[in-house]
Amino acid sequence: MAAPRPSLPGELGRLIDEFVTHKQALGYRYRVESEQLARLARVAQDDPIRDRVIPQTVVDRWVARVPGERWGTQRIRVSCLRVFLQWARSRGYITPLLPPLKRQSAPYVPYIFSEKEITGFFHACDTMEVYPGTDKHLLLPMLFRLLYGTGLRVSEACQLRFADVDWVRGTLLIRESKGGKDRLVAVSPSLRDGLQRWRAHLLTRQPAPTWFFETRNGQPPSRHWIYRQFRQSLWRAGIPHAGRGTGPRVHDLRHTFCVRALKHLVDEGLDVYAALPILSAYVGHASPTATEGYVRLTADLYPEVITAVVQVTGTTIPEVNDGPTH
Repeated sequence: MAAPRPSLPGELGRLIDEFVTHKQALGYRYRVESEQLARLARVAQDDPIRDRVIPQTVVDRWVARVPGERWGTQRIRVSCLRVFLQWARSRGYITPLLPPLKRQSAPYVPYIFSEKEITGFFHACDTMEVYPGTDKHLLLPMLFRLLYGTGLRVSEACQLRFADVDWVRGTLLIRESKGGKDRLVAVSPSLRDGLQRWRAHLLTRQPAPTWFFETRNGQPPSRHWIYRQFRQSLWRAGIPHAGRGTGPRVHDLRHTFCVRALKHLVDEGLDVYAALPILSAYVGHASPTATEGYVRLTADLYPEVITAVVQVTGTTIPEVNDGPTH
């Protein structure tokens, strides 16, 4: 049973407590958001709520970008505040306006690996040097294949528990994914065979592991370590890397999976927009809207997908002529 949350200071703290309790009662885990809002309550102690008005100064301080902070981190913090303020308004509080955020850099364009690059990348993984006292030469090829073969987020793969692999059904139980949701992910027979080989090796050194990709210190691998090993494998495969924040990134294995999966569904005769909800649920997107970007990426790499879309939608889009001439 989870320990009760400590009471937060002031009326804003009480309001945040009510809000978090409300969200958790609806089934949201709301742990990270709870921690964020608890910080907000502490920051706002010098600007208390008066006459049910949440001060603008509190919001301005909270929204302000911290030196060195990434735009995405700031956006997540502000998004959490926005949801809370909407709820507070429904409770009769007067809430301040949120200033617009200015993106500090251009949005990242996903890198989609070619078939040749993927083959070279996994060859580099499979032939990495073996070091005494470590089994990274076994762990990393399997971990990267899981990311590429299922589209898991790297955090989901790292947090995969040993007991959450169902060998009979060939599924993985992904717990507390993005948005606090659980989901089942099916794996292909060939991927399941590879996972079983890693499982057999892991059990030789750890009879009762907690994590499926458990390292020798009893913990899952860190994302920083995985990223460093990923960069080294790219280098051995001859795949250029444009620098941190530019890519290719580990997350691009997920992007590549989504593009290939969408193409496969279209090749099987499924309407591309009927395929989106299937892919969205499989990879754990909040809604098919979050998956729509892969339509453009898939069409860029595989123009025949556009043909499939036109065959479905072409008769529903009216032609536009040049209009009357004068």
